[in-house]
Amino acid sequence: MGGALVGVLVACGAGAVAAERLTSQPVTNKSVVHCHSTDSLTGGRNYSGSDVASAASPSGTNPEDALQACRLLWSAGLLVPGARHALSLPNPLSYDHPVPPLAVCRMPDGTAGVFPGASPVCSRLGLPTAGAA
Repeated sequence: MGGALVGVLVACGAGAVAAERLTSQPVTNKSVVHCHSTDSLTGGRNYSGSDVASAASPSGTNPEDALQACRLLWSAGLLVPGARHALSLPNPLSYDHPVPPLAVCRMPDGTAGVFPGASPVCSRLGLPTAGAA
């Protein structure tokens, strides 16, 4: 009986690892980050938000870099909820604007997409969470 229980526990553990692989995929296109101002994919390629080119390192952007880049746009007031595009630089520039909870998802083209919303936003959009390559 003990062997059967161990077999069930091992099988459950493997299932959890397989589920994690399905919900997290590495970012493979690290040249740009999509910072979304809504938790929606409506509009196709004309989504609400802004793109940030990656020049941080020769290896490109990882999910944490993507999160930080988009967080900076929100805190500077360049992204606001539902804005179609990034706003003009405010004068004077301040970094005290509210930043919503942000989630990093892997977009179909392999880029990181950062969306406002709690962590289940990726699965709600039908996207895997972004993992490190």
